[in-house]
Amino acid sequence: MLNEESAEMEIYETDAFGSLAAVPTRIIKLAAPDHYHYQEAGDHLYVGHLAKGLVQILDRKTGTEVGRIGKCPVLHGMAKDEASGRLFFACMANVMVIGTRGAEKDQEVARIPYPGKQRIAVFFNGRDRVLWKHGRRQSGDSPSGYGGSAVRIPDHSGRLVDSAGQQR
Repeated sequence: MLNEESAEMEIYETDAFGSLAAVPTRIIKLAAPDHYHYQEAGDHLYVGHLAKGLVQILDRKTGTEVGRIGKCPVLHGMAKDEASGRLFFACMANVMVIGTRGAEKDQEVARIPYPGKQRIAVFFNGRDRVLWKHGRRQSGDSPSGYGGSAVRIPDHSGRLVDSAGQQR
């Protein structure tokens, strides 16, 4: 459970919930009060901070911060590609890609520009590892203000190919 006011993540140490009073918990302190998104990958938690525009990387067992990757203003929305282990975080102007395995672990791998004037709110997994986005358009672009399109397609080598066919 994420507490945005106190900047804490409360981890429930069981999946047997008979009563909340009997559930052992532990607290992980986060970088700052914020609105969060997180993903688990390997031995780390990757916590996205909306207002701070950063991804805080934490050791899953100890809660110790092992890294930060920033420059992702208005971070909102994230997804994971299970085949490559890469994480995708929606920033205001682009998608930040972070590796979670091998030489890419805990590193920014790429920035993928949006195909239009739009920021992502939600990702959806499509067929053949296509990652679709649904987001908020900039004012004046659409009467509803929302729209969707493909944001990237990974090829079989693990390289990124964006919706315009450019390798990243």
